[in-house]
Amino acid sequence: MGPAAPAPAQWVLGRQGMPVSPGIQRVSAPAHPPLTASQRWFADQKFGMFVHWGLDSLVNAHPELGSRPWADPAWEAGALGAELEGLGREFDPRALVELAQQAGQRYLVFTTKHHLGFANFASRHSSYTTAAMGPRRDFLRLLADECHRRGMPLFAYLSLPDLHHPDFQPLDAAAWERYLPFLLGQLEELAASYHPLAGFWLDPGPWNGPAYHYPLARIAQLVHRRWPEMLVGGQDWDGGERDYNSRVFLSEAGLVLAYDLFPPGAGPQPRAWPFEVCDTLNDSWFHQESDRNYRDLPTLITRLVEVVGRGGNYLLNHGPLPSGAICAQDRDRLLGVGQWLRTHGEAIYGTRPLGIPVQPWGWPLAKGDTIYLHLLRWPGARLVLPCPGRVVSAHWLHGGPIPYQQARAGITLFLPARPPQVPDAVAVLHLAATRRSPRVHHDP
Repeated sequence: MGPAAPAPAQWVLGRQGMPVSPGIQRVSAPAHPPLTASQRWFADQKFGMFVHWGLDSLVNAHPELGSRPWADPAWEAGALGAELEGLGREFDPRALVELAQQAGQRYLVFTTKHHLGFANFASRHSSYTTAAMGPRRDFLRLLADECHRRGMPLFAYLSLPDLHHPDFQPLDAAAWERYLPFLLGQLEELAASYHPLAGFWLDPGPWNGPAYHYPLARIAQLVHRRWPEMLVGGQDWDGGERDYNSRVFLSEAGLVLAYDLFPPGAGPQPRAWPFEVCDTLNDSWFHQESDRNYRDLPTLITRLVEVVGRGGNYLLNHGPLPSGAICAQDRDRLLGVGQWLRTHGEAIYGTRPLGIPVQPWGWPLAKGDTIYLHLLRWPGARLVLPCPGRVVSAHWLHGGPIPYQQARAGITLFLPARPPQVPDAVAVLHLAATRRSPRVHHDP
């Protein structure tokens, strides 16, 4: 290794002395051109499934391994022996896609390769894959074929770092120049061999910062030159995505940046840059048998509405067992969200923020001439809302009418004093196509 570049004092040094991210740098919201058709499509989807599965699923099943795979560059997946051969023996792509569909998730993001470098696909650039050793199966091929058959858009998650590759040494310029063609080669073969992909989900993990010159602009050019419809995102969950008011992304310089989705006093805008918030069903990404800290259904519904209300997509993770089988606890919660979406989906999918200041009671969303008011916190007997047009009717979603009064300043809804016992009460307003004089209307 060449001479090490000095690292900022606040950085923690990780594997082989490589710097680990010091956190998120806050920036101003970036300017952007009008949205492409693919970006507008993405903004309509609202709810996706993240699938974390692979070698890490086996590592998590062995607490005695500790941090060895992460800290020891000599550690090999082959050390797991017969257990590696059994990885994915119950992997059922049909069941996985069906679960996502039943959960109301409109796209799927699959870990093609996580940070340990063991890929879930066949690669010309490496034999450290499930196709060349262990189970000797190309799991991405199985899943991609099923997604294509069922019309499920598939994103390829790809780790930008590869802790198994000897040239993943950002402090050694010569090694880094050898690593980048490997990274670009695997990315290009994913795009070409598993086409059509909806896009890439690129993850630097904690290995980001000035020392890590990930070629994100070059990646975007490489992909869009041949597949202009594919989306390319660089993202990280250093903690910022837990704050739903921030957009977290990876810059072309390898820095994890965050900006406010909307300035203080304003609200989410209907034509804002699309974004995504990633979340877990419990506290783990890959399946962790000891993790029983599952979120309940009202919490998951509330989180979905909170993200969509801000104009984003909610990417909720499922971590299958090392065998590839679906975790029963995950299934139950995902199916619960899906059942809720079967009756509330019209107020979620394809919506955009109304473009008014943040409301204390929840989130107003619009679709065409319809406004959906997601009441996460009960406003009391009266709700006053700035309204962009003349309201011709108001009612509860799949329920009875709501009395209202309209004036120039907006509309007042007259609500029950006591809230319904639901995580999200949805009021629906229908607007006239053209503005007319203010009117007062009280439904019986």
